[in-house]
Amino acid sequence: GGPGRVGGGGTVRGGGGGGGPRLGQRRDCAGPAGASTRAMLDATGGDTEAETRDFAIVLTFYCLGLRVSEICGLNLEETDLTHGNAWIKGKGRAEKELVPLPMPVVAALRMYLRWRGPQAGPLFQTRGTPGNTRNGRPETRPVLRILRNPGQRVGLHVWCSGLRPTSLPPAAHPGARARPRSAPC
Repeated sequence: GGPGRVGGGGTVRGGGGGGGPRLGQRRDCAGPAGASTRAMLDATGGDTEAETRDFAIVLTFYCLGLRVSEICGLNLEETDLTHGNAWIKGKGRAEKELVPLPMPVVAALRMYLRWRGPQAGPLFQTRGTPGNTRNGRPETRPVLRILRNPGQRVGLHVWCSGLRPTSLPPAAHPGARARPRSAPC
């Protein structure tokens, strides 16, 4: 065998001679407690373009429980801040679904849009070198960094799967919406 890897169902496979799979510990995917979530959100605050974008990304991720690819796929022209909703194409779906945006997310998006501007295109835009991006649309790896950085700032090691509402304790998401992946807001 070679180095172990996490397989389906939490089984760690490889790494030993015995032929069959050996059971091992799964990575802890429990989300942060409510106070830690608030501290992480507070750690993303600021008034620059990058700070308002990052805060809006983190808050949207927490409040809607979106996957990173769904965050990257959001478009401004499919986001209605007046009515507080956005069209999102979820994993494995052929069509987009209309999802309500909590008021804190609407407020954070409005702050970011003061910097971004009203032009159609990706809701969250990269600030990288032109030509290295997909029409300004962020890639998943930099967005993962944006989501992990607040945890590092407050001394937590956080996995994005642990930040999804299915991992958060019930007290962390009062007033959750009907959407299965609704989260704390």
